[in-house]
Amino acid sequence: MSDFQQATAKLQQWIEQQLKQGISKQQLYFYLLKRDFAQSMIDLLLDGYQPVANTAAIEQLPEILSPEQSAVFNEASHYFSFANIRLTTEQKRFQLPVSDVQIFKVPQVVEAKLCEQLIIRSRRFFSPSEVVGQKYAVQDSGRSSTTALVRDIAADVEKKLQRSFGALLGIDPRFCEPLQIQCYQPGQAYQNHADWFDKAHPGYKESIGSQGQRTWTCLVYLNEDFEGGETLFTNIKQQIKPATGSACIWNNLQVNGEVNSETYHQGLPVKKGTKYILTAWFRAKPL
Repeated sequence: MSDFQQATAKLQQWIEQQLKQGISKQQLYFYLLKRDFAQSMIDLLLDGYQPVANTAAIEQLPEILSPEQSAVFNEASHYFSFANIRLTTEQKRFQLPVSDVQIFKVPQVVEAKLCEQLIIRSRRFFSPSEVVGQKYAVQDSGRSSTTALVRDIAADVEKKLQRSFGALLGIDPRFCEPLQIQCYQPGQAYQNHADWFDKAHPGYKESIGSQGQRTWTCLVYLNEDFEGGETLFTNIKQQIKPATGSACIWNNLQVNGEVNSETYHQGLPVKKGTKYILTAWFRAKPL
């Protein structure tokens, strides 16, 4: 049993004891809320209970977890909340039928007109795409696209899109990295990779920085008038065909916060035409 499972079991047992002793769910709700438990975790522990009032006597309740257990539980609770964001309930009809990865293909995330404008306005800003390396970001033969930062094109549009993506997923837009647009010409591709940062990689510490690990990826297809260029998740055998304005969205982590190796994917080679995508990566902590 993991440290998280042990802390959870102990807390659930304690909650049952408090309920038997006459402590109300309302008191327990605010006890957990005051101690910064994720809303989704409180829902789990209290079977979805929602209080009818805004206050409850909570100071009389003793601390049940040791400081060490609290640290473990709160960290795990943080990642549990990322696995239960708004997208996972409100957009469930768009979730792909795979068990190992939370992955969605959502239509009409960005309006077609805005997609076209982003393509046109980004063309003079492209430079060779980079990957994390010994010097933090380096060019690599496995990624042959070019990249432009949306903030260089139109900072106001970037903020608008970050708010829109945050609302769709249910994540504060402050957790979102600067948005990027990638351009793939015929023959260009992105070989098999994962979006999460690998501890074994030379650039890991620089990549993590103060924002922590990448959680969710929102990949928006800005056009569809090309051949090839599908997104292939190699381990789970799922292939996403681009459609203008649609987004492929997935959780890079497991429920406990560990990286999910099943999220390896590649951008297949473009056969004809030019492919444009916009990528938003969300982190574990705000910028």
